[in-house]
Amino acid sequence: MSIESNLKKIVSWESKLNPKSHTIFRLDSPNILKFSKKLLENNIGLINQILDSINKTVLDNFYTFRFSLGYVSIDEIILYIKPISKDEDKNGVEMDFNGRIQKMISHLTSKIAIHSYKNLYEGKLNLDLLPYYECKVWQVDKWNDVLEYIYERCNHHHRIIKNLLGSNFEQLSNETKLGMIIMLDKNKKIVSKYLDSKNILLINYELIN
Repeated sequence: MSIESNLKKIVSWESKLNPKSHTIFRLDSPNILKFSKKLLENNIGLINQILDSINKTVLDNFYTFRFSLGYVSIDEIILYIKPISKDEDKNGVEMDFNGRIQKMISHLTSKIAIHSYKNLYEGKLNLDLLPYYECKVWQVDKWNDVLEYIYERCNHHHRIIKNLLGSNFEQLSNETKLGMIIMLDKNKKIVSKYLDSKNILLINYELIN
């Protein structure tokens, strides 16, 4: 057997997600956080504008896969795919790209990166920034595990905003968006809600069930 044939076999092998588990995608962008810090040195009020830009990126791409829930912060995006139901399974519903992990990650990451740069540029927030994203995906068995994880990330982002605002935090915390929750309602339409210091997490499971 030729070396080329062996290479094709190696490249073609790919792990797949379990369609009956809860799936979480997490995209991190370290250079956007650095970029945000640099901008906020001169204008602390830009923090909402930066988050709006990232939010728009996620809304533009929410239908990329069968996402039903998302959480967006300045440097992090979390997207959730609920398990395929028994009825969906009987009707032959499958995960996008048949659950192929490498294909899903590369497709999602490239779309988010391109739209992120586009939205930052249109918002006149670019400082020679070429945003890149690192993407991880994992699966859990329980819905509560998904909620607990998103809640933990909300609190983590709250601490980041507090550090970014520094001494201005108490003054600006009520005006500052700490992130955004995105859901699908029963009609499969996107519902989004900004989070602030008073409602760190508001998720109604019925909206995405």
